[in-house]
Amino acid sequence: MSAAQVDKALDKAKAVNHDARDKVNAASSDAQDKARAVADDARDKANDAKDKTKAAANDAKDKTKAVGNDVKVKSNDALAHLFNSPIDKAITRIVKVLSSSAGVDATFCLVGYGSVLTSAQLQILTQYVAKVSTKERLLSLALSAKNLSVLCSDVRTFLRLWGLLKIYLGAKAAYYAPPKDGLLKLLSVSQLASMAGYFWYENSAYLAGKGVLRGAGFTPLELGAKMQKAIYLYGFYLVLDFIRLYRTTQLAKSAASAPQKNAVAASHGGEKDVAVHDETALAKRHAEEAAWWKSLKIDLSYFPLCFHWSGLAPIPPQYADLVAGTLCSVAGYVSFKDQLALAA
Repeated sequence: MSAAQVDKALDKAKAVNHDARDKVNAASSDAQDKARAVADDARDKANDAKDKTKAAANDAKDKTKAVGNDVKVKSNDALAHLFNSPIDKAITRIVKVLSSSAGVDATFCLVGYGSVLTSAQLQILTQYVAKVSTKERLLSLALSAKNLSVLCSDVRTFLRLWGLLKIYLGAKAAYYAPPKDGLLKLLSVSQLASMAGYFWYENSAYLAGKGVLRGAGFTPLELGAKMQKAIYLYGFYLVLDFIRLYRTTQLAKSAASAPQKNAVAASHGGEKDVAVHDETALAKRHAEEAAWWKSLKIDLSYFPLCFHWSGLAPIPPQYADLVAGTLCSVAGYVSFKDQLALAA
């Protein structure tokens, strides 16, 4: 065999060897790819199973929590009913009333003088009770009611220590926006002056009685004179208020009889604007009438008692609490009812 033949045989063998190695490598690579694919598929299935297990666990937890919340809601049904009941609405309105000084004064006036009236009635009732133990019980209740009225009166008097500041604001309003009617303007200034004097004397007597103000002019003997002057000034204020109410009635009648201006819209708006105007005017008139009657009822309740409190015409002692409790309870009820309406 020649050298060329040998080289050719060697080249063939190398080619066969290379071909065999390539086939082996290809087969090995294919086997690795298949094994990798199988492993990836197994891993994906395991992850899916893990996710399903986790989802099932979360679902079970949510159901358990929902059941617990349902039990909690059921246990709080009583509170839910309470917070949506008429009792809750009444308490909310009373809290609104007590959030203002006017509301506090009206409430304590009603409670205080209602207690005076209750005490007087209980004392009268004891006169017709023969049993000693029952009579003692009624007298004890009467004393408790009277003590409550004293406490309410003290609170109201304390709150009136700021009365002069309100007089200042009233004077400011009367200066910048005085009534158009001359008589009402004069009455407004006179009432402010009388109430300023009333607060001055009452506040002085109250603070002196508590030991805050001392010295000349604030002795116990002089406190009675200060309170008497305060009552005189308050009575004068009520007289002026009766005149004011009469004058406002006159002006209202004159305005009602006068021809109405702008009864029909001149250019645009038409009947719709007229209806809105009439409705607004009607609401304003109703509000003014309600305020007028409120002032009249309160004035009529307090005015007779000015003669009693000042000592000009004192009520007999056996009837004093009954009369004062009745009249002032009316004033307190009217004021409290108005404050309650404002808090609605």
